[in-house]
Amino acid sequence: MKLFTCGRRTLWIGLLYVALVHALLCVAIWKTNFLPLARKTLGLDPPEERNIAHYQTMLGWFERDRRVPAGAVVLLGDSLLQDLDSTHLGREVHSFALGGTTASVLLEAAPGLSCLERAKIAVLGVGANDLKYRSPTQIRADYSLLLNALPPELDVVVVPVLPVDERAPNVVARPYLSNRRLGELDQLLSACALARPRTRRVDVRELLAPDGSLRSDLHSGDGWHLSDEGDVLLGRAIARELDLVSR
Repeated sequence: MKLFTCGRRTLWIGLLYVALVHALLCVAIWKTNFLPLARKTLGLDPPEERNIAHYQTMLGWFERDRRVPAGAVVLLGDSLLQDLDSTHLGREVHSFALGGTTASVLLEAAPGLSCLERAKIAVLGVGANDLKYRSPTQIRADYSLLLNALPPELDVVVVPVLPVDERAPNVVARPYLSNRRLGELDQLLSACALARPRTRRVDVRELLAPDGSLRSDLHSGDGWHLSDEGDVLLGRAIARELDLVSR
């Protein structure tokens, strides 16, 4: 009888253990990001570059779009231009730059910006984020379509794809940000820019180290986002091109 009682107790403990494991598993699945990550891995969710928050921010662009005056300077691109202090450009600008933006997403959004029909100059800086999702040759196709989608009478100043400081731990953790890939991409995008009339490229050599990488004193510590000094140098370089276009 005692052996029977122990056996029943062991059975109940085992059943309780199994129930607890399943309960924890349910919590892990439903209360964490397990399912979104699984869906992305299986290709069931759209890529991260097209998330809801990103599109909500872009929807706000169209409200500001109506207030952009004729003859304006418009910024289009990713965090490189979003973080740029526009006072360094020496003129009033209207920014539609957003961190994380890709050429692919901008290709979808730009045709909806009526201000590009009224603007005098667009400053375009995009492409590096695309490397997280596609190859340089695939990015070139989107970038070329984006340039060709801009009004033909619009002057465009293109910011090159900047190299990174490959010694920074954050860069090491992101193999897609290697200077080899960034350099290959920049060459492809440069050819696209040269093929479009009324398009100029910014000279960013002042930001580069002798080995062609981003100067370590010009990034914020992560290896690619610019420091305040880097921001100033980039702003001045863009301003020089804006002056040349405006003459």
